[in-house]
Amino acid sequence: MKKAQNTFASIRYYKKYNLLLFGFFSLSLMVLTLLRLLLKFQKSKMLLISERWDVLSQYLPGTPTKGFNTIVTANIELQETYFFVTKIAMSSILIIGIALTGTLLYHRRQDIKALLSLGLSLWRISFQLIIEALFPIIFSFLGVLLVMLLSQNFIKEETMSINEQLFSKELPFEIVIKSHNDLENTDQTNKKLLLPFNAEAFYSIETSESTFGSLQLTTEVARSFVQLFLLSLLFITLTSIASVFYLQKNMYA
Repeated sequence: MKKAQNTFASIRYYKKYNLLLFGFFSLSLMVLTLLRLLLKFQKSKMLLISERWDVLSQYLPGTPTKGFNTIVTANIELQETYFFVTKIAMSSILIIGIALTGTLLYHRRQDIKALLSLGLSLWRISFQLIIEALFPIIFSFLGVLLVMLLSQNFIKEETMSINEQLFSKELPFEIVIKSHNDLENTDQTNKKLLLPFNAEAFYSIETSESTFGSLQLTTEVARSFVQLFLLSLLFITLTSIASVFYLQKNMYA
């Protein structure tokens, strides 16, 4: 009980630092969640397109597969892009997190030295610092989840719109036909690659076709939180132990 009281007292005392961590973790969680949503919507989109193609090929066995194969390739490339950007985001969070927590611990060096002078062990002080730093990420989960649930429809529409635009950019010209004039201006080579129907209507998914509710959104935020929590636990542990060890080693130097 006393340890918990000390932890909350320290959090209140260093509220500016904890607010900074809260902002960093909240922004990181939102980025990871949005990337996860983009990937989820793209997978759902491709699943619906595949179902449409199965129906089409069943009734029109002779339908050329060139256009559908192109869509499949574009889908793979877009998903790989999302995975790559997610890796970049997590690497950036790791680097910025190490720099941020290291800087905050530097400003607390006098407190850490005082605890060391009282005879507290390196591991006990490090554990205390780790627990204090993890509180902001827990609060960020609750804050981000609340904001996203309140703006659920907006997030769904905007994320699906962004995914549609990015997917369209991955498709070659012969698949993205938006008007009769475009078709008239297309040369014979490109015309052979066209699907035998309205291609854009085939691969476009309306917002109303995607079933995405509060439960699904909460699940995606929770999964992103687990990612962020484990990553944060890693760099917070490393910086805390390294900082306390350095101060302990040089305390009487």
